[in-house]
Amino acid sequence: SVTMVSPSGRQGQMTRLHCPNR
Repeated sequence: SVTMVSPSGRQGQMTRLHCPNR
């Protein structure tokens, strides 16, 4: 789950999908 841990990078693209905080 590195995608959720680093939302500040290219992995952040998947994080915003899982965590639509915006």
